[in-house]
Formats: sequence, C-alpha cells, structure tokens
Amino acid sequence: MQLRSQVVKPLRKFSWNLRCTSTTWKLPIQLLAVLALAFFSIRDSRAQTTTSGGLTGVITDPSAAVVPDVDVEIRDNAKGTTASAKTDREGLYQFFFLAPGRYTLTVTRDGFRIESRAVSVLLGPPVTVNVTLEIARKSTTVKVTGEAPLIQAENERGAPQARCLHHRV
Repeated sequence: MQLRSQVVKPLRKFSWNLRCTSTTWKLPIQLLAVLALAFFSIRDSRAQTTTSGGLTGVITDPSAAVVPDVDVEIRDNAKGTTASAKTDREGLYQFFFLAPGRYTLTVTRDGFRIESRAVSVLLGPPVTVNVTLEIARKSTTVKVTGEAPLIQAENERGAPQARCLHHRV
C-alpha cells in the first residue's frame, strides 16, 4: 500500500478570513460576533426569568364529579391580602401572578362543608391543589331551658300510692 501525502485545504466556509489580509477588519468583525452572541443570550435569559408563581386545581364532590361555581379564596399569610375566584363548569380554579410564600386556600359552596388548606406557592409554574368537598351534615340541636316539673309520687298521707291492675284473660 502506498502512502500519499495529502494537502490539507482550508475550509471554504471560512475562506473570507483568508482573503482579508488586513488585520484592521478582523478584530471588529470578531468583536461584533461576540457582542451579537452576548446580546441574544441575555435577551433570551430575561424572557425565562419569573418573579411569581400560581395556584390551580379542580374541585370535586365525594363521587369525583366536578363542582362548578364554587367560591375559592386564597389568603397571603404574610401580608393578609386575599384574592377570590369561582370554579368554571369543569370545576377548575386558577390564580396567577402570586408572590412566592405561604397561603391559605378556602373553598366554600352551599350544601358542602368549608374546606381550608395550607399551600406553598413557589416561583415558576402553578402549584396544583385539588380539593374534594364533603357533603354538609345537617344536625338539629334542641336546647332546653328551665327545669322539668316534679311529679308527685305520694298521696295525702305521705305513703306511696300504688295501684295494682289485674288482667283476666
């Protein structure tokens, strides 16, 4: 086998660099390329920066059916501020642009028990908190005020009075 010496030819892609023999143009072109790369990378990183979070979820009943028109309230535990929303016909609620922190989520609907949950909202995509409502139990409380009257169990002489009933068949 015979070895041949091969001549390495410069890549045609970068042939502009070889044609321009003046160094006065090389430095500005390289500097322009670096600045363009830096500009586009900074611009893209700003688009990815988030300063808030969110909260979303679905409200269902004990049979796993969605519950529309539920009042949902979120309270910022640190600031005391509240925001409210209603679920849509798919039982979905959404809160966006929330500052990161601890919140209390309260869900109310007639005929169901009030549900409250502690929630931590983080930076970035919304946190999902699904809630299953329990049916409210109706209870009746009877409050008696006063005292029951005493029954007189003695006859006039002070002896207990007893009656005997005989039943013949």
